[in-house]
Amino acid sequence: MTDKNPRPRRENDRPLDDLLVLVHSVLGSLAPDRLVSWLGVSKRNAERWLDGSSTFPPRVISELERLQPLMKELDAELDAVVEDFKADGVPENLLRMHIREYSKKLSDAPPPKPEPVRE
Repeated sequence: MTDKNPRPRRENDRPLDDLLVLVHSVLGSLAPDRLVSWLGVSKRNAERWLDGSSTFPPRVISELERLQPLMKELDAELDAVVEDFKADGVPENLLRMHIREYSKKLSDAPPPKPEPVRE
């Protein structure tokens, strides 16, 4: 038995281009793998969100908005730290090696799913 009145497709709450800017500002790339790593979603879902064939869940948009200013602050802090060490004569390639090694101390497990946004 098929449903004669399928649910209407939920639309993104803003233009896709705006959402892509938001994703890029938080994740640093529009690669689907970034969404997969961050949220633990399937690559297929991530690809559909990014190409507009599926809508971003409201809780994902909400979390991206929450994280955007924090990631901007993190980028500024990292830029300042790197510039300080470069000014002290530490070569960029050595900084890169240490930063890469430091990143291994951080978990790559996706965080718990954010609570659904009540509309």
